Amino acid sequence: MTTNKQQKEHIIIVDDDPAVGVIAEATLADDNHRITIASDGETALRLIESTPPSLLLLDVVMPVKDGFEVCQELLGDSRQQRFPIIMITGLDDEQSIERAYQLGVTGFITKPINWVVLKHQIQFVLRAWHDRQALSESKERYSLAARGANDGLWDWNIKQGYVYFSPRWLEMLGREENELDGLLSNWIELIHPEDRELFKSELNSHVADHSDKFELEYRIKDTEGRYRWMLCRGLAIRDKHNRAYRMAGSQTDISEQKSAEFQLMHDALHDILTGLPNRSLLMDRISYSINLLQRNKKAYFALAFLDLDRFKTINDSLGHHVGDLLLQRVGERIRDLLRDTDLLARIGGDEFVILFSEFHDLQSLISIVERVRSKIALPFEIEKNVMRVSASIGIAVSEGQYSRPEEILRDADLAMYRAKESGKNRFEIFNPDMHQRANLVMSIESALHSALENDELKLYYQPIFALDTQKLVGFEALLRWNHPQQGLLLPQDFLEIAEESGLIVPLGRWAISEAIGQLQTWRNTISELDDTYVSINLSSKEFSQNDLTGYIDSLLEHARLPPGSLKLEITETVLINNFERAQAVMSSLRNRGIDLSIDDFGTGFSSLSYLHNFPFDYLKIDQAFVKQLDKKLKSQSIVKTIVSLAHNLGLTVIAEGGETPQEIECLRELGCEYGQGFNLAIPRPAEQVVLAL
Repeated sequence: MTTNKQQKEHIIIVDDDPAVGVIAEATLADDNHRITIASDGETALRLIESTPPSLLLLDVVMPVKDGFEVCQELLGDSRQQRFPIIMITGLDDEQSIERAYQLGVTGFITKPINWVVLKHQIQFVLRAWHDRQALSESKERYSLAARGANDGLWDWNIKQGYVYFSPRWLEMLGREENELDGLLSNWIELIHPEDRELFKSELNSHVADHSDKFELEYRIKDTEGRYRWMLCRGLAIRDKHNRAYRMAGSQTDISEQKSAEFQLMHDALHDILTGLPNRSLLMDRISYSINLLQRNKKAYFALAFLDLDRFKTINDSLGHHVGDLLLQRVGERIRDLLRDTDLLARIGGDEFVILFSEFHDLQSLISIVERVRSKIALPFEIEKNVMRVSASIGIAVSEGQYSRPEEILRDADLAMYRAKESGKNRFEIFNPDMHQRANLVMSIESALHSALENDELKLYYQPIFALDTQKLVGFEALLRWNHPQQGLLLPQDFLEIAEESGLIVPLGRWAISEAIGQLQTWRNTISELDDTYVSINLSSKEFSQNDLTGYIDSLLEHARLPPGSLKLEITETVLINNFERAQAVMSSLRNRGIDLSIDDFGTGFSSLSYLHNFPFDYLKIDQAFVKQLDKKLKSQSIVKTIVSLAHNLGLTVIAEGGETPQEIECLRELGCEYGQGFNLAIPRPAEQVVLAL
């Protein structure tokens, strides 16, 4: 493409004197100029319409249409001037000159024409015209770019102390032109008080050449009194002494972007369901409290770890929607009781944590926790459902012993579990013994995994006899653990931990399989044991497994043993956890011919109701009532009542714990059909049971 510098400038000369045209062509026509002559105004207008010139040299006095009339038509409408006009005339009166300039002409030259001067004047006018056009185009491009970027512009004349604000800059704030009077101080007054000093500091730093550029996000007030977020950028122009004399820049409204950022940050640090702070924000605040305590030895803080009791039951029975609403309501109740300095977080499921950041008095802290616990225990009415829920709460207090937030949260969690173990709907304060127990639990849990893998578990069998004939009728299988370091461990040393960790399920499955396999071996090899059975205890978690009956069926079928050869002992704890499911599972087992026994009768809270509602075959009297039975009339009366009750319900009675011949005889006289105890036979490994027969 050919540039403007390479193109010839087209000049139209309009004059009714032919000599002017001849001289003009001779003087002006060269490599840079192309000359066209018109003898009158009408002809000139036609030429201009068909081939617009780069410059028009126009005589004033002409026939048909004079120069003023031509200018009137060319420049009198609203169209932008397309080219410069130089008027040539013999008139030198001020009125004609004034009229020419009012019509918009670019230059004025009188006759007689000095052609050398005119040539240089034409060159100057064309060069100035092109520069003006380029500047205009540049401004237009800049204006379009600024409007496209939706930015407001500002220009600060530092020496004069005046700031220019573009219409878009003012529009962002709902303000009119000149409303700020071009004063920097008026601009600064609109900035949010929290951002004002930073704005001035950054601006002055750039003016003083301490920073390469000025760039800042800040808030500024609009005419409705709202603060909008702006991104302001600027750059200073400096003189030869590096002193800033002018500074210009742009301003972009980033309120929507900031709102989205704040929302993302809020979502990242808050629980979606309740709107409460989540674990991330909680841990950050705990870290701050730890650091503060390291600087101020009296800035104690505390955590309360809350876990809702029976929440799973509500969730399962009424649905997750009601459960979610309940969690929201619980959060609202707790929050209403706390101070502004406290922080309540939901860290997952039905677990809440309160950070008491200004804690000085343990008794005051306990009072707040008790109010929280009592408030949670009040009834909730959600979608026409009235429900109650309680909370087990663990408290951990920091007096400088923690260096990481995970440590105090762990200790509060341990205290909460102790509260659950102690009966729920209560609080416990952490002490180091809990940590030692937690380490012990972890150690035992890990060792139990190894015990299953390394065949360290073993069953001991205690014979059960008919008290009237002394005949052996069965065995109770009792779990033992040959610990590599601690030796033989009894169930009370590890079963509670196995229950907590869920390992009780694989332990129980192993024990049932081992017991049935051992009974099969005995029946196949020892005729005296043809009619014996094996009895084994079922834990709560084992009982809740969906495939329990199928698993037992497959074991009995594989061993080719009748269902009556297995008896299952069930404690009240199993029945408490899920009443309806317990009824269904027990009925299924009973229908298969497997006998069921209620274990440790008399030690629970609702034994009589269980006897009435569940299909038991046997009742086992706890050894606490059998101990010194021959010497305690009260115990004899209790055992007699239990035996009578069991017989009236069609149940067979087994007494455990007969340690002396007198106790065994007393049990027989009171009507107990069967018994087990050290006086009759001690628990032994399978291989020793055979030798003792």
